[in-house]
Amino acid sequence: TRIEDIPIDDLVYALGDDDDDYDDYDNDDDDVLTNGGLGYPFSPVAAVPPVIVPVSIRDDVHVVLGRTEVYVHEGDVPGDMYQIKLSHAPTDVVSVAIHFDAPEQMTSNPTLVRIDPGAWDTFHPVSVNAIQDDDLEEATSFTLSHTVSSSDPNFDGIDAEDVRVYFTDDEETPFEAFVVPAVDGDYQSVELAFYYESQ
Repeated sequence: TRIEDIPIDDLVYALGDDDDDYDDYDNDDDDVLTNGGLGYPFSPVAAVPPVIVPVSIRDDVHVVLGRTEVYVHEGDVPGDMYQIKLSHAPTDVVSVAIHFDAPEQMTSNPTLVRIDPGAWDTFHPVSVNAIQDDDLEEATSFTLSHTVSSSDPNFDGIDAEDVRVYFTDDEETPFEAFVVPAVDGDYQSVELAFYYESQ
């Protein structure tokens, strides 16, 4: 069959075809061109597949922390502080949620840092405090972690460095006295032994 013998209304050139045949359609609205694994409604004009523009994903974006260690003492207000900003400008708001491995012991203000595209290079302060209680606790450390989310695929779900929180308690071991008793009713010098331990 010569191409000039084919009625123009029945002729469609299928982009993506892997053979030299032409595709014959009856020009109904329900016809679908599926050559090359693509599918889109029939058109009397040559079918053009959609153009897919890939999103460029950077591998160098990250959350910038002003400090990675803070020191808090129970009862101190305000507590210690660190700062958060971004390494690059995002296309949308980036949210950084703050978590503790011991949420019954520690808290932060705020608990969620929202970084606007226009303020990506400005440090956002975060205050870290110990929750007041009456328990006697040893000095220890906790981990503060971050979860990053955004509609910008460059930042959504990226890892962020942890902050180590060093904690000391405000409850203290009271003074204790040990008295050396007299022997056989004789006067003896009295020795008092005091000790103080700060937790």
